[in-house]
Order: sequence, then structure tokens, then C-alpha cells
Amino acid sequence: LELFLTKGYKNTTMEDIIANTSLSKGGFYHYYGSTKEILFALMKQGTYGFVDKNVKMSAPLSKEEVCAILANAFIHKILYTSPERKLFLMFASEIPYDQDFEELYLLLEQEAFTMIEKVIAMALPGFHLDRTGSKALFLSKMVNSLVLTQNMFSDQSIFSNARTQLYDLFYKLCEELF
Repeated sequence: LELFLTKGYKNTTMEDIIANTSLSKGGFYHYYGSTKEILFALMKQGTYGFVDKNVKMSAPLSKEEVCAILANAFIHKILYTSPERKLFLMFASEIPYDQDFEELYLLLEQEAFTMIEKVIAMALPGFHLDRTGSKALFLSKMVNSLVLTQNMFSDQSIFSNARTQLYDLFYKLCEELF
């Protein structure tokens, strides 16, 4: 993580990473075969951590309460700043050039849908997310696009100043999922 953040994904080698661990070269390669595998592991960790920390519901809730929780979680995902957010930029910038990155993105998207669906189903028994429908996919792509934009530029105030508009937008999109 530290090397990716300081050197960038493309400029970090396995030798750089191994030199910063206490493992032997063979021991390290037992766990990871490439910098791509390491970046993928970090992306998975970030996706699972976001859902675990930000999409919490208890049973039963109204659809309105669920929409409010989701809208706030999406806003938090967009506005959250940390050095690790650069990883998402590095990862996303590789998608047009490497099919593996797109495949992992789609896998992470589906796994996030599964995790969120389970949480919502606890609050709204019988809920099933239409994963192939355009509404859930549009919402996912829009949130991730805004995360990219928010973290790409130094002015972090654009979206935080539009928090109310973002909430209204995400709330409305969540209502359409139910």
C-alpha cells in the first residue's frame, strides 16, 4: 500500500515490495505472484470494508429509512478522503488497458451488490436486487464515477457543497430500486 501510494502502481515492482517486507522472495511469491494481485487484494479489502462500515441496517425498516441509509452511505463513499483513495484511481486507470482490471471491477461490483442485498433483506424481508437491471448498475457506476472525480482533483469542496443535492439524487434512485 505504502509503495503504491508513493511510487504509483506502474512504478512499483515486486522487488520493491519484497524489499519492504520481512519475507524471503520465495515466501512472498507464495502469497502474491504480481503487483496486480496485490492491488486486487487491496481493492477487495476496500470494497468489503466500505460495505461493512457504511451499510448497516436493523430489521425491520421502512423503504424510506433504507433509502436514507443508502443515500448517506453513497455520499460518504464519495466524500471520504484518505491517501488510500489514490488506489482506486490507479486501479480504474488500468481498466481500459487490461481486461483483468475490468473483470475484477465487475466482480467487486457484483460482490458489493450481494453484500448490500443481504443487509437490505434483513431490513426489508423478501428484497432481491435486480442485478441485471439498469437501475442498480447505473447507480453503482454513477457513485464510482463521482468517487473518481472527487479523488482526482485537489478541490474537495465541489461535492461536499452539493451534499443536499447528492442526497436527493441518491434517495430518488434508491426509491426506484424498490
